[in-house]
Amino acid sequence: MTTAHQRLAERSTQPRRVTWRDLDADPVLLTALVDAYRTVFGGAEWREWSRCTHPDCLRQYSKDESLQLAVCACGRAGTLVPFHPEHEVIRRLRRHLADPVQSACYLWADRPDSVGAFCWGYRTSVSELAEEFATDDDSAADISAHIAEHLGRHPGDAAPDPARTRVCRFAEGGVTLPLRNTGLTWAMFDRLLAWADETRTSAVVARTSGRSPMYRICGERLGMRIVYHYRHAADDRVILAGTAAEMRRRLESRPTR
Repeated sequence: MTTAHQRLAERSTQPRRVTWRDLDADPVLLTALVDAYRTVFGGAEWREWSRCTHPDCLRQYSKDESLQLAVCACGRAGTLVPFHPEHEVIRRLRRHLADPVQSACYLWADRPDSVGAFCWGYRTSVSELAEEFATDDDSAADISAHIAEHLGRHPGDAAPDPARTRVCRFAEGGVTLPLRNTGLTWAMFDRLLAWADETRTSAVVARTSGRSPMYRICGERLGMRIVYHYRHAADDRVILAGTAAEMRRRLESRPTR
């Protein structure tokens, strides 16, 4: 990271909270957030800039790789499509942030048309979250039972009622490459966890790939535990859960960088 970028990050105050109404009323900021989202996940770590739609291939590529390709490496023409189309990112934002009381989105932006970091989540019941996480191979009832079992206060306690128990879903988060290693990753996490604390939502749940950088951040560094493995052999996603208070304690003990 350049010295200029480092100074820029250091003089930043707290990340800014926005609602879906704010984003919908500010097309420039919404576009900047979508661009940041696609850029972060289109990097070398996730390689989610483009993908092949042919069922026998399904390769995915980073932005840099995509710029070098005329067709997919499988040789089939017309099969490459954006991994995260703009309209799909906007649809996800609208759905996740629909209720401004039950959701929170934080941005770090050095100017109105450039978002350097983002993080958002929402409060929901265990049952509703399990419905969203379910697949053909993974039933909502099974996922719900695994999450609820983890939320028992002590080993052997009865699992809480999934329909009544509220959790905070950590939905998305990322920091653009020039601003990494500045402390922004932890600042964004801390703001969302503080919001969970403020709304008395102690449990935080996330879903990610076991190969992704987010898995290392949530699991290895913030102490979230795996509560569910997806069953299909080709699906390496896991569901993690932790408590906001414990995760914030881990953040407080970390270096500022």
